[in-house]
Amino acid sequence: MSPDLSALSSLLLAVVLGLAAWPARAWAPRRRAVFLGLLGLLLLLGPLVVAREASWPLRVLAGMGVPIVVLKLRDLHVASDWWRQQHVARWALAILVPFVLVPRAHAAAPRPPRRVLLRRLVIGSLEVAVGVLLWRSGLPAAAAEHGFVVEHVTRVLLLYMIAFDGGLAVLGAALSLVGVARLRFTHHPILASTPADFWRRYNLEAGRWFHHDVFTPEGGRRHPVRTVLQVFLVSGLLHEYLSAVLVGRVQGYQTAFFLLHGVLVVATARMRPRGALRVAGIVVTFAVVMATTVLFFASIHAAEGRFWMNPPPLP
Repeated sequence: MSPDLSALSSLLLAVVLGLAAWPARAWAPRRRAVFLGLLGLLLLLGPLVVAREASWPLRVLAGMGVPIVVLKLRDLHVASDWWRQQHVARWALAILVPFVLVPRAHAAAPRPPRRVLLRRLVIGSLEVAVGVLLWRSGLPAAAAEHGFVVEHVTRVLLLYMIAFDGGLAVLGAALSLVGVARLRFTHHPILASTPADFWRRYNLEAGRWFHHDVFTPEGGRRHPVRTVLQVFLVSGLLHEYLSAVLVGRVQGYQTAFFLLHGVLVVATARMRPRGALRVAGIVVTFAVVMATTVLFFASIHAAEGRFWMNPPPLP
């Protein structure tokens, strides 16, 4: 079997076994936790073993798709009471649509007006189009002529327009328009005034999963510091897993990035700057995010062969 087919098979197997896990929602908590935990670990081994020689797109597909199924298995366990009241068709939709991680949060939210969704769709599409146009025009290469800092900021801002804000806005609006989702997926993280505010705005669906399936079950507001750090540790390990699938080894960059941001979130969680302080906070937060994302994109640079034309001297 070719490496690409092996990587794709690991993802298809995760989907099939994820669908087959549906009866576990009605089991006793301990039995359910052990079964779904072991199943999740088994599924995660697949891409690590078979995807190393696969092409870049298939490694990305398997490295992201399999953990998403595992996240949904965690939701099946944590929200077993809610899932017991649902039809198996909803579980099938949850497994087959990877972008919605916490269906119960969307089911409980009011449906946004169609005009609001269309506005988000149009604005997000324009943002993506401009980002793609600037990227294809050679702007990153031109920025590289002015050194690493200018190149890094340029590349991250363009990816922000294409994927991290514009792309998520398009995705959220499109899924809402067809009735799959109701809550938005991003809220302009570039306007964040603190690191904590950044993570309240960025990738809201992942944030919902961490809130409902890690933060709250592990103690939530009763132990906020411990649970926030635990959330960022889990996020770091998930991204470290993807990095290992793409690069072929554990680098530690993702764990370092997310643990650093976990500390920053704990330190700034209660801050709500206003007026001139808010403007200053946006500038400082932007600088912090740009500086620390060097760690985040180091894994992409190692996997892709070249993210930066002027890479930093990382170990």
